[in-house]
Amino acid sequence: MRKPNRLFSFMAIPLISLFLFSCGGGGGGDTAATGTVSPAGTGTVTLLVTDAPSDDFSAINLTVTQAELMSDRGSVILFSGNKTFDLLQLATATEIFSVTDVPAGSYDKIRLTLTNIELVMKDGSTASPALPGNGKLDLNPRGSFDVAAGDSLMLQLDMDAEKSIKVTGTGNAMRYQFRPVVFVKVVNNSADTKLVRLQGEAYNLDYTGGSFDLCYIDAQGHALDDDSQDGNPYCVKVDAATAPASFFDAGGNPADINMISRGDIVTAVGRFAMRNPGVSPSSQDDGQDSRSEDSDGDRNDDADLNDTNSQSSHDNHDDQSQDHDASDHDSSDDDSSDDGDHRKLVLVAEVIWPGDFEQVVGVARSPLQNDVDKGDWFRFLALPGQTDLDGNPIDSEAALAVLVQNGTKLFSRQGEALTTDAIADGIPARVDGMFDTRPGDLKSALIILDTDALLTQLTGIIGSVETDYSGMILQADSGDRCVVFKDGMRVFKTYLDDENNISFEQRLVFDLAAGQMADVFGSENTVTGCLEAETVIYEEEMVVPQPLP
Repeated sequence: MRKPNRLFSFMAIPLISLFLFSCGGGGGGDTAATGTVSPAGTGTVTLLVTDAPSDDFSAINLTVTQAELMSDRGSVILFSGNKTFDLLQLATATEIFSVTDVPAGSYDKIRLTLTNIELVMKDGSTASPALPGNGKLDLNPRGSFDVAAGDSLMLQLDMDAEKSIKVTGTGNAMRYQFRPVVFVKVVNNSADTKLVRLQGEAYNLDYTGGSFDLCYIDAQGHALDDDSQDGNPYCVKVDAATAPASFFDAGGNPADINMISRGDIVTAVGRFAMRNPGVSPSSQDDGQDSRSEDSDGDRNDDADLNDTNSQSSHDNHDDQSQDHDASDHDSSDDDSSDDGDHRKLVLVAEVIWPGDFEQVVGVARSPLQNDVDKGDWFRFLALPGQTDLDGNPIDSEAALAVLVQNGTKLFSRQGEALTTDAIADGIPARVDGMFDTRPGDLKSALIILDTDALLTQLTGIIGSVETDYSGMILQADSGDRCVVFKDGMRVFKTYLDDENNISFEQRLVFDLAAGQMADVFGSENTVTGCLEAETVIYEEEMVVPQPLP
């Protein structure tokens, strides 16, 4: 299987999202822990990763060696190994990172162990900022969250690379500091997430019902394992009927499900179905008003983890020869292994195509147009430095004509469905599709538009906070600035704990006080001259990165 091509980078705020999806488990069988299975049963935790990359770098390579769920009863390892992935390969959609069974129960935080981060600049030079503390990153939502047997839970961890990387100095004296900024959110609706992008091999085709299994899923070059140690691949059931999905053939033309044969490499973009979302999260959504107190939920302490650990296997798919009978077009291909155990998730697909499509990043240079020759289309200027699937440079000086076909779908960077009215001159975009035989024409299957405005960042010391907590004065390098607290503003504290772990936790607006060092992100109000804050990150004292031993 070909490794997915590098996804596009928007001129926007970068973030990495890790999703933890737990779905039904019984009262017996193996779990992710090495200790006794809890009477409360087990759930399955799936780790997904996504990013909306920066315009400043050509790659951000992050190495993760461990991911754990933590509670006062111990910990469960979701992943243990050594994975380095380029965050800039993950732009507007998520990928599965790992799949693990865990004991049902209440958990307090997520711990990531990071060993290295490498920044690759546009000019090819590199920098490796030191990691704070001992490289362990504790993510502390306000309140616990539950993994319930028979229910599902999805936690979204957004690591914002732009907010995480601080630049000091200029020219040869320029230095980079890495202070991880990660937002925790309990997702109760699949529409709250960005699109999921999966690439794998198609089996168990049901042409009449409009579904198939996607197996040997490629997760940044690693074939996903189902954690059952039985040698079977982990498969996701692709539902192409509900949305319904648009199909495109290898040439980028509209097609249908009959284009797929058993064993074909297929890319599917959509969202995971939320089944049994009977979760009562006590952790507040980080997008809600941070001025509101949240109540603590009931804790389930029945599961005794005994400080147990386990390791998920993520071996590369060996790509050995398999029977890919392209002539097998019965109404259902039931030759694949399908016992229900290996299809724990269902992806409601929006767009499906075979193998790899071109992924071109650029800027729209006109609204949608229509003529007899091309049909619906718009002008699009590709950013420099991109190559097509054959390695040839993509013209960045002459505008392309992006063809909007029957079935082409448009979404925002955050996964919101858009109409063609959103296409406008100056809107950053990425187009998935194939070049036409006519030079300069790009047949599109999926268009992602960056409709979000860029945020302004201010760094300084809090001079004073309004008594009604409606705003504050920030003593920045450019002078004192008035900051207005918007409804829904998120407040976070970052610090080194007693064990030298860097902690990042959501706090209340009432925790802000004079003398704290803060980074403020928001939109400029040209009328009042104040910054309308969407996110405030503060620290009591400077978190100084130190080289790891």
